[in-house]
Amino acid sequence: MRIQHFALIAAILIATAPPAGAASGKLGVQVGSISNSLTGELPAGGSWQGRSALGTGLVAELDLAVDIAISLQPTFTPRYSSQVFKEDGEIVRTVDYDLDYLSVPLLVRVTGDPLGVRGFVTAGLDLGILLDASVSEDGETSDITDDFNTTSFGALFGGGVMVPVGRHLLTFELRYVQGLSDIVARDDVDTVPVFAAPSVKYRGLEFLVGFLFTLGGE
Repeated sequence: MRIQHFALIAAILIATAPPAGAASGKLGVQVGSISNSLTGELPAGGSWQGRSALGTGLVAELDLAVDIAISLQPTFTPRYSSQVFKEDGEIVRTVDYDLDYLSVPLLVRVTGDPLGVRGFVTAGLDLGILLDASVSEDGETSDITDDFNTTSFGALFGGGVMVPVGRHLLTFELRYVQGLSDIVARDDVDTVPVFAAPSVKYRGLEFLVGFLFTLGGE
């Protein structure tokens, strides 16, 4: 991840972190495997295929109640996908799209341990800020950042477990993200004919591992 991307994430986190002496909350980091695919109509013989990449981010969480918290998680989120075209079952063309986002999920986390394991579920909305985009085919790469909207919106939900480490927490979460808005800048669609589909969105699975430092409380 570029240094300026990390600095932007850190600035958002610092601006939203619970101040010292305020209600209890958590600060932490998380890293995970992010597998995304774009969706949208393609010419005959074409299909989208997902690709995996590593995402890293920070967590600022404020406890609203004993088992309910609101969380802001600015994350460097690569959303990589490929278009694969086949004829008679054979791949004849592959086009790789690399879209890098600063993803800023705002979500609610509800925890509990009905089965004796400290678990949680999460749900919320995601604001994606496009950092850059490129397309690669036959060893040639081109910048196509201007062909996409600078922001996108999505919904997410997931679940996981928490492992206590003293007063702090190690977390494991599986999360599904579904884009809600078209990511293509339609004013520029003529420069990207393959995106002439009415709408192109993203969706994906994220497996996240985090470490949260508990602030405040006893």
